[in-house]
Amino acid sequence: MSHRGFTAVEVLLTLGIVAVTAGISMPLYRTYQLRSELDTAIEQAKHALERAQVLARAGQNDSMWGYATQEGILFQGEAFAIREPQSDEAYIVPASVEVLGLTEVVFQRVTGEPLVGGEIIFQADNGEWRTITVTEGGSVASSELFPPESSSSSTVASVGGSSTSSDISSTGSVGSGGSSAGMSGGSEGSTASGGETGGGDTESSSSAATCDDAFTLLPDGTIETTGTVDATVKVLGSQVSEGAGGPAARIVVSMSTDEGDTWVPLFDGQTVRGGEEDVVQNLPSGTKLLIRVNGRHSWLFNRTFLSNNSAGHMLALRNGHRLPVGSYDAFGNPAGLASFLRAIIEDGRIKIHPKSVVFLTELDALWKGASKFQDAVVQVTFAAKPGSCAQATDPKVKIVFDRLENQNAGDVRPRVYVGEQGILFAEDQWIPLSVAGVTMADSSLVENVPGMAVERRSGVLRVLLHGSHIIPSGKELVDARIIFDRAVVTSIENDMGADTTENPTDGVVNDGTGGDEVTIADDRGSVRFQTRVTSADDAIFIHWAIGMASSSSSAASGASSAASSQASSGSAQSASSEGQTGSEGETGSEASVAPDACAAAYTMDDRGRMVLGEKADVSFTVLGSYATYGANGPMIHVRLNASLDGGGTWRGLFNFRDIITGDTQTIRDVPSGSVLTLSAEGRYSWLFKRVARIEDDGDRVRVLRPGSVVPGIGLLLNPMRLKPFLRERISEGRVLLTGRQVLALVELQTLDDTADYQDAVVLVTIAKPVSSGGPCAQEDAALSSQSSVPAGTSSTSSTSSVAGPRITICHFTSADRLHPATMEINESAWSAHSAIGDRLGACEADEDGDGIPNAQDFCSGTYLPESVPTEFMLFNRYALTGSSGVFREGPRKRVSSFSLSDTRGCSCEQLVAVAEGERDYYFPHEPLLHRELKSLFPFYTNGARQFGCGAAILRMSRP
Repeated sequence: MSHRGFTAVEVLLTLGIVAVTAGISMPLYRTYQLRSELDTAIEQAKHALERAQVLARAGQNDSMWGYATQEGILFQGEAFAIREPQSDEAYIVPASVEVLGLTEVVFQRVTGEPLVGGEIIFQADNGEWRTITVTEGGSVASSELFPPESSSSSTVASVGGSSTSSDISSTGSVGSGGSSAGMSGGSEGSTASGGETGGGDTESSSSAATCDDAFTLLPDGTIETTGTVDATVKVLGSQVSEGAGGPAARIVVSMSTDEGDTWVPLFDGQTVRGGEEDVVQNLPSGTKLLIRVNGRHSWLFNRTFLSNNSAGHMLALRNGHRLPVGSYDAFGNPAGLASFLRAIIEDGRIKIHPKSVVFLTELDALWKGASKFQDAVVQVTFAAKPGSCAQATDPKVKIVFDRLENQNAGDVRPRVYVGEQGILFAEDQWIPLSVAGVTMADSSLVENVPGMAVERRSGVLRVLLHGSHIIPSGKELVDARIIFDRAVVTSIENDMGADTTENPTDGVVNDGTGGDEVTIADDRGSVRFQTRVTSADDAIFIHWAIGMASSSSSAASGASSAASSQASSGSAQSASSEGQTGSEGETGSEASVAPDACAAAYTMDDRGRMVLGEKADVSFTVLGSYATYGANGPMIHVRLNASLDGGGTWRGLFNFRDIITGDTQTIRDVPSGSVLTLSAEGRYSWLFKRVARIEDDGDRVRVLRPGSVVPGIGLLLNPMRLKPFLRERISEGRVLLTGRQVLALVELQTLDDTADYQDAVVLVTIAKPVSSGGPCAQEDAALSSQSSVPAGTSSTSSTSSVAGPRITICHFTSADRLHPATMEINESAWSAHSAIGDRLGACEADEDGDGIPNAQDFCSGTYLPESVPTEFMLFNRYALTGSSGVFREGPRKRVSSFSLSDTRGCSCEQLVAVAEGERDYYFPHEPLLHRELKSLFPFYTNGARQFGCGAAILRMSRP
């Protein structure tokens, strides 16, 4: 009897088939699993973001809501570090997915807009990745799947071979993100080395691009506009398939106007085939424009390249640029190219409009014998806005923003919109007032814009900041300098009706709606416009005439007169002789200063310490301190110490207590040769302690002399993000000081991009001693050693016998602040008295009309009704909603038991401003109360602005 069975060959063959099948299927399954987990992470995160936004819009628990991307936690609060843990909701992030980009997204109450927008990147273990984009408007969108970033370069190496790689690397850049398709200095011609502004054979830029050039092409493929332009994007054609003879891939083109931070799909996100056209309007000067091309066919083929980071897959070419025929054979034989690409090639060069750029895209592997760069051919053509280019000899104007601050619904940005078309100009971009002798005249302006609106008339410039015109309104606080060139300001005029600027020439500036101020610079070359708008607009008319300003320093208009007119001969001479500029140590980085007879001579050693060249009085004045434990956390307490022997021995300043704004201490008769140095110590409970000294390594204390260039680090690069006490000391990238002053900036926390160097800002004044007699000795005659004149103000003594206008003040003595006295002083001495807390007007008078005598009024300029609450009043919340000094309570605005006498003459809005460090008023002279207010968490202060102050805040301020 025979038995059927399997031979050894058959068994081995079967096992081999199973092994091969498993070898093929396992990687495919692993890829499928990773992709599935990546998709799950995207959907989970998107759901969490949308839920957080819904909760924020609904005002759930009267709080903001957010999502921590790396932890996968939906939380309640303004930040993950200070959240309410009991409200956490967990969303699982698979272990195979890494989360990059934004670490947390927090949505604002009611509006649902994020505090910070951007991209969240989810990357799987195999390198594939997807993104979620959260825009400033609050939209949440996820991207398609992107291949591993290294795939393109590895493909080039494996397919193109070493010869192709060497050919490509030896050629010059044509703006393809480091790749390169032009020839470098050979017969092929140079291609855009260092920035490209013209076409033709001469392709290297020898001069800076002008407004008339419309744009410049940077070496990495980025387009930067040089004037206000419209960009027309046209797809000349697309010819791409997935494999030879395979199905056509789907091509989608996007554009970014902010260097790739956000992307906008062109042509409504539809697949392009050729002939599609889209126009992007109103791009101001300095816009960085990028093109992104994505090609996809199911999951088999999915590639994306950016014009500035394409690894050679996108070529950016201008008119006259030579094609890289040495790198790719197809360019040497154009007959094999598609007709839409052949149409823009002539004699081996690109032939397009002189103000155009064409992007040639190759989505497949780069191969010398096969790549044709016709998968997507996109042309961008620029057209300057009529009347937007100012010539060198034409009168023109620009606006520079020294301060921009939005509260609640405020939306002002550093932009200028001109005329009835709202032509957009960037900050510091010149706006022509006339061109070739023809005056530019606009028929009107567009009011509702997120920036300044400007209307040009014959000899008149109208400038307007738009209010929200809604209830509840937001607030916008703007300090702007309107700078003229080849024109001078003859006068200013307030607008009328609903656009009237409140009290623009009364000399009073604050953050209230009536705290506006307009000032013409001494050289009449600029106007400083300080405006605060809520629901209504503020506008002014500036009358101008052809001419040149009397000084080239109009950029510094609006600074204190002392800061612009005084300087130290001693420090100036030592600066020139020693060639040093404080701790920066850079020769020539200081602006020239005028002599100051009362400045004592000193030099800086190589460690930033001040070495006295003669006997001097040295004063230390605290301009301000803003240091928090963690983002938006409680205030860190800072103390200062000084040394006169280079750090050998130390003495505590301000009675060894925590510093507060306005603290001043003078050390008299410091001997010549003394080495002055400063140290700062920051503490918060047992959680944080750090000491920083001038002479230590690590640059935690920066010492700047008059006119020094501000260090280009951290938030110092953007002064608008700094607190007013430091921001107001910076103009045109330099510090504003008198000649006898030195500015010390202290950073106690992390030295990274978030460093703001305003944990302590100390002004050191080195002056000739009072004991030497003479005119300089009168400077401190009326003040004790604890209350010397603060830097940056007039140094006239209150007891000076110089004749002049006299004013009435309420004077407080340092020994007895409970019993002030009314007295008359010379007006020139007011700055010295203001520094020690004296107040304008008689003690029993009421300067701001709020019903509280000057002697008891801690907040000047109280406005009734105040702008708080900005949304609506909650129960058990209080605000001055009427015209009297009595606080109202709750949504029905009932009369409460609190009045201005309980809050020392301060409204809820003013108390919040003190707590947030925006204003100090007279609180620095009550240090314990001042510190208590500033220790309030943002949760309380933000809620007070939106819904009214709680009873605890009002009680805290009681005398």
